[in-house]
This record gives sequence, C-alpha cells and structure tokens, in this order.
Amino acid sequence: MAIVSWAPQWAPHVVGTHPVVERDPDTGQPEPVVVKMRCGRCNAYFQTTCNSGATRQHITRFARQHAHKDPFGR
Repeated sequence: MAIVSWAPQWAPHVVGTHPVVERDPDTGQPEPVVVKMRCGRCNAYFQTTCNSGATRQHITRFARQHAHKDPFGR
C-alpha cells in the first residue's frame, strides 16, 4: 500500500503520513486510514484514524497546535 506524505505550506516542520485513501466499491465511502503526524521542532507525535477521507484536515489541525510562533515577536 502506498504512503502519502504531506506538510502544510505554512508549517513545513509538521509532516503527516497516511496510506492512500481507498473507497468502498459498494458505497463509495472512504475506508478508514491511520494518519500519523510529527512536529520537527518539538518532536511531538500524534496518530488518529480518519473515517472521512479528509486527512489533510487532521494534519492541519495538528500543525496549528505546533506553529511554535512567538506571539510577542521576540
């Protein structure tokens, strides 16, 4: 099974990987896949199951939590 790797353009330090999303031939619904995410700055790791086929939403949500921006601009 092929693995897809994706990082948000605004957060290249966060990378998410998951198998290619396949669809059920009878219903057309996406099959569940495990999405694994890692932050390259703090080395945090998170894994979740995506049932909707919207894997990039999970990766983007994780990236928002790991933006590591200084709110005071120091």
